Amino acid sequence: MTTIVKREDFCSIVNGKEVDLYTLTNEFLTINLTNYGCRLIDIITQGKNGPVNVLIGFRSLKGIMQCDNCMGAIIGRYANKIYKGDLVIDSHKYQLPINNGINCLHGGDGFDKKVFTVTKITKTEVVLELDDKDGSNNFPGNVHVVITYKLHENNLVMTFEATTDQTTVVNITNHSYLNLNGEGSIVHHQLQIYSDQFLPITDEIVPTGEIRKVENTPFDFREFKEIGKEINNDYEQLKLGSGYDHSFIINENAPHCSWDKSIKQIANIKGDISEVQMSIYSSQPGVQFYTSNFMPEGFKTRSAFCLETQHFPDSPHHPEFPSTYLKRGDVYHHVCVYQFQ
Repeated sequence: MTTIVKREDFCSIVNGKEVDLYTLTNEFLTINLTNYGCRLIDIITQGKNGPVNVLIGFRSLKGIMQCDNCMGAIIGRYANKIYKGDLVIDSHKYQLPINNGINCLHGGDGFDKKVFTVTKITKTEVVLELDDKDGSNNFPGNVHVVITYKLHENNLVMTFEATTDQTTVVNITNHSYLNLNGEGSIVHHQLQIYSDQFLPITDEIVPTGEIRKVENTPFDFREFKEIGKEINNDYEQLKLGSGYDHSFIINENAPHCSWDKSIKQIANIKGDISEVQMSIYSSQPGVQFYTSNFMPEGFKTRSAFCLETQHFPDSPHHPEFPSTYLKRGDVYHHVCVYQFQ
């Protein structure tokens, strides 16, 4: 069932557009989302001792707008970092906003700060759309974005689509901060990632271009391991990221989703107190694993983890990485599934 919730702490007019809260619910899950930033507010599932809200973030529109953080939001036009904001397309150079050290993070003043238009509501899904104009954050091309949040049994299915009228780059993800206990630290969560390789980073937290095996490193999550087991290890990559803040390359032979063979299993996570279990599936080549190394006021470090399904960071500067260029006539299509048990 889908309802529009007229909650005082979410009903507002932002940039001339109405903002509301929407609820999707079935026997397994309850999802609250807002069209401001196309943002998830709550993901409530059943734990050992009752319902657990596994999403960490702000619960009011005021809190969201007062903090420059992307918790639960759709990230675009380009998720993650582009080194020095330098983008070259067809020999034309575009200077993107610098908003994270010397880099462009999450496309600058991105989708998380835009009011999406709700274009479809059914019993099981909400569809939201956005027109990102040519020149927005200095990116070329008018990009039309369609985001679908859908409940399918014990799955939250997120579909991200985009088209453009001229060549640009697109890398869209959802930036959920998760804690399967609902509160406290995530260091004792058990994590498994279907990845034999990860991307080392520089001191500017962008990929060096090297592809490194996880074997014999703290990045080996091929079997279940506590997130915090090696997080304080004296390994140079952990020191650079102040914890995990790295992209993992998903194995070609990773298991496929039983009801959609086009998407692969990315990771499994177990809450140590709630006993909530979560599996993530995606059609993307990588996943950014982040251990809330830096958090806004009111939230503690290591109180959430992020597993952001996406293309590799800074791909425009690495032709050896899968391409993030989107041309006129092509469709960007990305599916991500959160499955709960």
